[in-house]
Amino acid sequence: MSVVKRAVLLTLLLAAIGSSAAAGPEDCHGVNEKLQTKDIHKIFGDWVLVWSVTDHDKGNALLQNVTSSHVELRLRDDKKTVMFTERNIYTHQSCVTYIINMTMPTDPLDSTMTTFPGSMEKDELLELYNETATVTFFETCPDCLSMVFKDSEGRFLLNYRKDGHHLNVEKLKADHSDHHKLAACLGFPANAKPFNYDGAADFCHKKSTDCQGLDVKLQTEDIHKIFGDWVLVWSVTDHEKGNALLPKVTSSHVEFKIRDDEKTVMFTERNAYTHQPCVTYIINMTMPTDPLDSTMTTFPGSMEKDGLLEVYNETASVTFFETCPDCLSMVFKDSEGRFLLNYRRDGHHLNVHKLKADHSDHHKLAACLGFPTDANPFNYDGAADFCHKKSTDCQGLDVKLQTEDIPRIFGEWVLVWSVTDHEKGNALLPKVTSSHVEFRLRDDEKTVMFTERNAYTHQACVTYIINMTMPTDPLDSTMTTFPGSMEKDGLLEVYNETATVNFFETCPDCLSIVFKDSEGRFLLNYRREGHHQDVHKLKADHTNHHKLAACLGFPGNVDPFNYDGAADFCHKKSSPEVKPEAS
Repeated sequence: MSVVKRAVLLTLLLAAIGSSAAAGPEDCHGVNEKLQTKDIHKIFGDWVLVWSVTDHDKGNALLQNVTSSHVELRLRDDKKTVMFTERNIYTHQSCVTYIINMTMPTDPLDSTMTTFPGSMEKDELLELYNETATVTFFETCPDCLSMVFKDSEGRFLLNYRKDGHHLNVEKLKADHSDHHKLAACLGFPANAKPFNYDGAADFCHKKSTDCQGLDVKLQTEDIHKIFGDWVLVWSVTDHEKGNALLPKVTSSHVEFKIRDDEKTVMFTERNAYTHQPCVTYIINMTMPTDPLDSTMTTFPGSMEKDGLLEVYNETASVTFFETCPDCLSMVFKDSEGRFLLNYRRDGHHLNVHKLKADHSDHHKLAACLGFPTDANPFNYDGAADFCHKKSTDCQGLDVKLQTEDIPRIFGEWVLVWSVTDHEKGNALLPKVTSSHVEFRLRDDEKTVMFTERNAYTHQACVTYIINMTMPTDPLDSTMTTFPGSMEKDGLLEVYNETATVNFFETCPDCLSIVFKDSEGRFLLNYRREGHHQDVHKLKADHTNHHKLAACLGFPGNVDPFNYDGAADFCHKKSSPEVKPEAS
């Protein structure tokens, strides 16, 4: 009988042990799978800690004091290092920020990262962070991140939700059982008290709940939305140098253009200041390649001030945010600190009442992004002119042709008016007597053939046949030239200049383009062949040509080319009936 009793007791004991033991291998299948190295890009972005547990006393004492933890994972420029920024708020304590560097994994089967020296900021004091730790990531849901951080003290299991997906308290609570299961599978003690995010606690650098849907970063697939011309309407900064600069700004006009290599973005910023000449920056930035992170990094460009050109060699990161269709919001961050820059598309910047109505949204975004609330922002007045052109006089005049309307350029045209912004061009234009051009779409439907026949005083004709790329961006009809030919005095040469060609909205039988190469720019205004002979009409249009030139930043003190309505073309007569008007 005693044997039977012992057997029953042993059975009950084993059952009791089994019910309280860690999850067995069969329960952990598919739960504790490590993230593969090829999927490491999934970790990049902004995350909120929603649940955590640890296996050591120091960690247990720490977790009870945490109210929120916000982290960012970014790939550095060397593509070999991950920057892990963690901002922790504690009860009755100031924030503590860690910036930890980690090695990118190279083993295809092991995505574990190792930390190396970084920094820790507490009570505005910066210290060296020199702990060595390993970080292991696990497969989880699309908007989730699970990792184990292991240092000399022990381990933390840290479960995150992507910033913006951290506010649904009921969903956070429903996930607790999954968190406990993963913790058990990874051998964390079952009796430890975990950290649970309450769905509302603010972060060190920004509010939690007020920002939902407001500080959403622009996706890489939508990066084409930034291209074009923009006017700064509101800005704030988080550093002293910036606060000293912004009150002096009267206007800031920027252009985003993608370069020919399709890997580089050219950012041109023209700033006008009170009682100071303009300063122009041309900054190169890398096109993003990560589908989840559209952040760009700057590399050397130029700065022009007082007519002197200098190398611009600051390194900065530029982050773009989702906003309205004719709006652009970005954070520019360099060694000094950050600027929040809110723009309106050129042409949508003149409605002062609308600009003022938007101030509350700008302030709200600034607060969400952790900018100080007591700083005085820059507010555009809706009227201040830009460095290179007027603000108000150009409304509706310098509107670029949309890509869907590019068929309008095809056909034969006669140059009736032109101006340039460089010496070589100014020496050339007085010698021109006529210029006849044709735009044709080649058979591949991807290339435009531009044939230009120029007649000069006392010189033979020069004919250019230039190939240009058909635009693919719906919002940008800019074309880029590639090799063609030039014929002069019966000799054929390769034409190998690279230039950009911008088209502008104009009258039905008109064509206005800006041709820009390494020398500078030409503004070229054409009339469709057959509409080029009315001399009085051509003269009446001169004021509009001058106005467009001023809007586009061409100098007002140079002599333009004016077609006389009668000069013949290289390959044919202009009009047998029309004679040049007597001067």
